[in-house]
Amino acid sequence: CSHTQKMYMLCYTSALILNLALDIVLQGYLSYLQMVGVGARTASGNLLSELTSFQQVLESYPIQKSLGKLYFTYCWPCTFLLPFLLEAVSVQWLPQHIARLLVGADPRIRGKHAVKAFELGEMEQGRYADIIFNLVLVVCIPFLS
Repeated sequence: CSHTQKMYMLCYTSALILNLALDIVLQGYLSYLQMVGVGARTASGNLLSELTSFQQVLESYPIQKSLGKLYFTYCWPCTFLLPFLLEAVSVQWLPQHIARLLVGADPRIRGKHAVKAFELGEMEQGRYADIIFNLVLVVCIPFLS
């Protein structure tokens, strides 16, 4: 693994984690404003707008519910399912299907050229960054849900 690929993986993973953190903070803030606007109450009956500390707001049921719902939709199916299904189609099946059509349609593509047409591309190091990010998401589940 070259230095360039390692740096790419590090920067990509960092960007994904930063994006997740910003999404959660923004969604939490917007949810808080919306709930204050409609007069949402905590489990003890206090208005959400009456809470004085960040910790009290974060530990309140309405915010926990909102952040948990956001986190669930972020993880499932958008991160844990769809990329893996789409990757199977776009990286494995589609190139093989196109190669089959090309080799079958052009009589000049024979021998080594036909074999080369069916070769799959090399997997990039970004796949490892995606897996690391998925692990970060799984580790954060108990804290945000």
